[in-house]
Amino acid sequence: MRDLEKLKTEVFKRRPVLKKIYRQSGHLSLFDYVNSWKAESGELDRQFIKILESLLNKQLPKAETKKIIGRLKFFSLVSTVDHHGILNHPFFINSNLLFSFYNSYKYLLCLSTSGVSLNNSSWPACLIYHQQGKQQRYSIFSDKDKNLPVFSHRAYRKSDIHQFLEKLQGDKLKVLAKQIFLDRRVLKCKNFSDQASLISYKLWQKIFPKAPKVVYLPLEDLASEVIAGIISKDKRHVLHEALFARKGPELLEKYFLGLQGAFGPKGRGSFLFWAIDKAGRRARLERRGLKIENDEMGIGISLNPKSIAGALKRRKIYPTSLLCFLVLLYYGLTCLGGFNQTNWLTDIKKRFVKLLKEQKNLKLAKKIGRAVTDNFAESNLAFLTHQKKLIKASGVDIFLEGKNMYAKYRNLSKSTKLKESIETLLPEMYRIVVPEEKRRDVLLKITDEQIAKANGLEKQIIEIIK
Repeated sequence: MRDLEKLKTEVFKRRPVLKKIYRQSGHLSLFDYVNSWKAESGELDRQFIKILESLLNKQLPKAETKKIIGRLKFFSLVSTVDHHGILNHPFFINSNLLFSFYNSYKYLLCLSTSGVSLNNSSWPACLIYHQQGKQQRYSIFSDKDKNLPVFSHRAYRKSDIHQFLEKLQGDKLKVLAKQIFLDRRVLKCKNFSDQASLISYKLWQKIFPKAPKVVYLPLEDLASEVIAGIISKDKRHVLHEALFARKGPELLEKYFLGLQGAFGPKGRGSFLFWAIDKAGRRARLERRGLKIENDEMGIGISLNPKSIAGALKRRKIYPTSLLCFLVLLYYGLTCLGGFNQTNWLTDIKKRFVKLLKEQKNLKLAKKIGRAVTDNFAESNLAFLTHQKKLIKASGVDIFLEGKNMYAKYRNLSKSTKLKESIETLLPEMYRIVVPEEKRRDVLLKITDEQIAKANGLEKQIIEIIK
């Protein structure tokens, strides 16, 4: 395909880390690439581990938490690919499949992003599945809530699920939904975010009974607890100085202003935290001196340890992606990411190192500089067929198929090259990374199906999953 090269050029020049991964590791099978991922080794901070353990104990038996912590203490690989919600979207089924092939892990810890809105394209409060080859979507909540983030959304009630069940087609799916969504523990949760963690844990095991278990923990919850419980109380902590010292916010602006996932002029992003208003809506915050404010919504919070810790504990604010990942970098977690994250987290790391060097904190700068930020965990792997055509399968699709698809996908990962998988993702990436006014019609017309046919992947997939 002649236009495939043009597509690669347009995407790779905007995502140079992905280009490097494609060129250096594209010849590897997906399975071998996954098992080449690197991670930090060495014992993690005890206070950090204590907070993580406490959060996990809220949703898991203590014996299972102990196993996760035991592995993580000395090999710190986690996934930060997923949006927090119901684990079902093809995108996240694929990322967790890849993670599950790594190094005999029994539990896959996903620090999922709960700041996404319910109307995000990942549809965190919906079940997606195919009917007669066409993807259908069924939401738990009404459309009036669609702009609220998962972080602040109320828990669903029995009445919501009874209405939801009426929309679903097929007895097998309805039985599954009743078992999971009407589980007593799930119904006792205080918010949808907590419900989503329990639902995803159960649903994944229904989809892939023989796979390692996936554990969802909202990234914002972990970062909030660490900031409130450790950073706000320790004046010697480098992030305490960055957040609360007189010159700290100016230093953060010097290095991170305008960066993707951070904050910028003209309404882009939010300064270190997002606020939640009385209606549960997300509100952007601007820094004015040592305060963060939103005049339109009458929100103002002082950038001091007590005010920030209090607002975090009351869930009136939550950390932005930038601040969440600064926390993870500081505490030595190695994050799996998608094509955007591998690029901007690498950039965050470089800027964090420069900031630390300016502070003369050379030992920490050296440690952060070694952090691995380019473990790539995206693929097109979870397929099913309908009338001899491939469909990108959701978790529900795979469950309804009723076969041991996990073994088939594992075999497929051993015969699919990383470069082939990345190539089939390029049409979607192109629409995301190239500004609308610069997109070319000839490249917009290219589909992942066309690429899979051209590079021989389609035939290979059908042969393995049939």
